[in-house]
Amino acid sequence: MKRKPKSIDCKEFTRLMPLWLSDELKGRKAYQFLEHMDNCAECREELHIQFLVIEGTARLESAASFNLDEELDNKVRLYREKLNSSRILNGVIYTLEAISVAILVWVMSLVIATL
Repeated sequence: MKRKPKSIDCKEFTRLMPLWLSDELKGRKAYQFLEHMDNCAECREELHIQFLVIEGTARLESAASFNLDEELDNKVRLYREKLNSSRILNGVIYTLEAISVAILVWVMSLVIATL
């Protein structure tokens, strides 16, 4: 049975926001961050504002046109995809570990049986 990650509150979301914006938030906290963002309009709006400030300020000098709303949506989508890929990879690794242990136990039982 899959365990649902513990939720975070608005204060924790605000604390994690810089990590998420700089692509440093990983694992369970990243899942919790996205879940909270999905369920809290105020925090989602604050993330939107922070993203606009950080990215908009960085790009003002370039004078190139940009759509920060679309870029934030893409960043969220890519982050979700990365987390899902990581979850799948971890599942494969755990399955291979279990198979390895089962084979090791089977081989050991054969060795013991021949003694």
